[in-house]
Amino acid sequence: MARAAVRRGHGHRARPTQFLLGEFVQSIGQYVQGFVGLAFDTSAFAGKSGQEWQGAWTTFYWGWWMSWAPFVGIFIARISRGRTVRQFVLGVLFVPTLLTFLWFAIMGGTALYDQLHGHADLIGADGSVSVEQVLFQLLGSLPAGTVLVIGAIILIGVFFVTSADSGALVMGMIATGGQIEPKNWIRVFFAGVTALVAVALLLAGGLDALKTAAITTALPFSIVMILMCWSTVIAFTRERRAYARAERRALMSDLAEFYQQEVIDPAERAPRTGPIQKLARRMRH
Repeated sequence: MARAAVRRGHGHRARPTQFLLGEFVQSIGQYVQGFVGLAFDTSAFAGKSGQEWQGAWTTFYWGWWMSWAPFVGIFIARISRGRTVRQFVLGVLFVPTLLTFLWFAIMGGTALYDQLHGHADLIGADGSVSVEQVLFQLLGSLPAGTVLVIGAIILIGVFFVTSADSGALVMGMIATGGQIEPKNWIRVFFAGVTALVAVALLLAGGLDALKTAAITTALPFSIVMILMCWSTVIAFTRERRAYARAERRALMSDLAEFYQQEVIDPAERAPRTGPIQKLARRMRH
């Protein structure tokens, strides 16, 4: 009680753990239940507003992640060298997905709870949300909010720097014919070109130009990705067949060695008229 009073005195309050846990379970259930319907939802009956929403969210993020696929895929494959396919899938798909679920459940659930119970006003008078400020507003309302805000800014900066570095690395690898470690000046060159292109797009049309560029580049690359998926299936099938053939050859070699040790060698040491010798002669013919 004393701790709760202290928190209330400083403008903070304890977050309801039960609410966050319940929201986490319920949200996963709703996501699984509505996955198929949401995947085919095009807002056909919502008119112009539905089309704008689809363009700003569904279509944009479809193109956004599609345009990132070559860089992220090659970079993750490079740092995952020596791992099995199972380890790769678990480490790249399931672990980040679980962490994303937890992030949305904790941060999103906290924001929803504060908004529903009047602890914070994260929604404007017209019902809009400032996506540039709402994260910092939420972090600022938490205990040690100033530290969390500074940490978030640092993490965002690290994200942009590491993303640019990995993108420059992948572009350098592609430009040099697949070199694992392209020269530093090549990486600096592609990082500079990427920065100049981003600045030019921002000056030309702001974020709308970036969104349009992402969607435009993603549309033709989606066909390439489908072909890549099909080629991956073919490669795995061929590898499995080659592995099966190698297993059969190894088995035949072991059987031949066993037959040599257990039948041929004893037959050569046994009397020529013995049953083992006769069996060996029949097997040879």
